[in-house]
Amino acid sequence: MSASNQSLRACLQRAHEPTFRLSMAANTLFIGVGTTGSHVVLNKFRMLQAATQNRLPCNVRYLLIDADGDARNPASLAEQTHIRKLTLGKDGAGTAINNGFKLAQKGFAHIQKSITSCMSELLSAIDTRFSVTLPPSENQTVVVVGGQGGCSGGSTDLVVTAAHLASGAIGLSRLDVVHVNPGPEMAWRDVERSVDPDRRQRIMANYAEVVGWRFQTMNTQRTITVQVPGRGRIKLPASSRVSSYVEFDWASETTKLQTTAELTEMMAASLLHRFFTAVGLRRASRECDDVVSGRTGQQHPLQSGVQI
Repeated sequence: MSASNQSLRACLQRAHEPTFRLSMAANTLFIGVGTTGSHVVLNKFRMLQAATQNRLPCNVRYLLIDADGDARNPASLAEQTHIRKLTLGKDGAGTAINNGFKLAQKGFAHIQKSITSCMSELLSAIDTRFSVTLPPSENQTVVVVGGQGGCSGGSTDLVVTAAHLASGAIGLSRLDVVHVNPGPEMAWRDVERSVDPDRRQRIMANYAEVVGWRFQTMNTQRTITVQVPGRGRIKLPASSRVSSYVEFDWASETTKLQTTAELTEMMAASLLHRFFTAVGLRRASRECDDVVSGRTGQQHPLQSGVQI
């Protein structure tokens, strides 16, 4: 058994212990965007399935959005029952985020419809085993897992916009959007893949675009104007579009992952703890303190200004 598999098993075992009891802060929609994002959400679903002994929480929804029509369809009957798959194309978007953006623009009506449907279902979804601390008719969390590939890099921001439009349509008073990024390096460090220098450079350039835009918007209290496909322009508060940004790395001081499969496994285990155990409840309570005290969306002292 690999080190990552041993860590995964230990993670799932700890989830049943009192310190890591299964619990949730809010009804949650997980959206996997692109190849890696879809794999992370599928892995997390399987881990949660194992941790709950196939008694999955009723107050969670799953949506996969990809530009590859066949590769990541849910494999088992249980996955097909619980996980929705939205295909933006059949041939993928490669590493060109402009291609992914165009596909997302073309399919935006379907993206928004799918997200609105999932969030509408969560309004009345109750599971006594996973009693949430925030009322689902007022508060929900949307976790968007997407990196810097063609589909994910080009689609993630439109997915975030669609979530906010859905929140307004169903009357939520608070929506927490969490953007989870696999990081750029595993895409070309994977020992099972061969990535030429041009493709590697494009991946890193995509990463700079994605992260630069994310932090620019999170570090200002201004509003931004967003072009919504088929609806024209709307204005949204910049800092609250994404409540928190989480990025994973392929290596630490003691461990270096070898493949994308190992990375997605590690990410899924981390998300299981973050959103389905007492670890997440403590994190959510700290975020509530930040909202109450006004410590959100403030400009970093080293940043002189952001032009949006």
